[in-house]
Amino acid sequence: MKKQYKNEIKYLSNLIDSVSYLPNAFTIIQSDGKYIFGITSVPGKELPVAKILEYKTLFDTLCDLDAKVKYSLEMAIKYAYSRSAIKNFHMIKKPVGKELLAYYYIENAVFRTSSLWDILAQFYRTMYALDIPYDKVYYKAIFNPQNSHCSKFKDAAEEIHAYLIEEEDDINGDNPWKGNHAVVNEYRNKMTHRNSPNVSVASNLDFNLRLPPTLILKRVIEDYEKASRFLKEVIAKAMEESRQIFDESFD
Repeated sequence: MKKQYKNEIKYLSNLIDSVSYLPNAFTIIQSDGKYIFGITSVPGKELPVAKILEYKTLFDTLCDLDAKVKYSLEMAIKYAYSRSAIKNFHMIKKPVGKELLAYYYIENAVFRTSSLWDILAQFYRTMYALDIPYDKVYYKAIFNPQNSHCSKFKDAAEEIHAYLIEEEDDINGDNPWKGNHAVVNEYRNKMTHRNSPNVSVASNLDFNLRLPPTLILKRVIEDYEKASRFLKEVIAKAMEESRQIFDESFD
């Protein structure tokens, strides 16, 4: 394998490995070694500890998703950088063999990474008690600085929003590439609403020339790492808040 590909694989693998979360975060352990599984509150009479368990619900879901994203990305690297996938890539022909498997795992990662962004928004909804139903939370709206609720976390909203709308740049630029989220989001939208982005077509429905799996994979991994970085920041704040809630509730 060419040195170029070895360096790319190392870079991407290191990004994946850099994402990790503390195990058992937000778990309320009692003196006998047992832990509080759950609490539900009457509307208007929420128990302070209930907020910690809201964080725990989001965190446990995050960890479940993250494990699946990691597996998909690692398998995608294995197949996208295989000798046959690189050597036999043809923009017009349909993908087969290891190249097809690479796209399969990339698609898995794309769908689950989009859910990470929604979990990020849910953390902010819980932390700042946003008056938005949990099933109506959309990350692009949550982090749009034009919305009044963003005044509660202005700096974070502006930083996240700036990344979400960042325009695509020259793919020969420095790492990470610019506009990763915009590209990955468009890729996901095509998968959901139009023809597959992995099939080259020229018709009234769409004009699309598919990209080599290595190109889209790099953007997906960099977007995954960026989402995880934002998640780590809000989780650190949520854990500090949870410690304060716990100390006040069980003092």
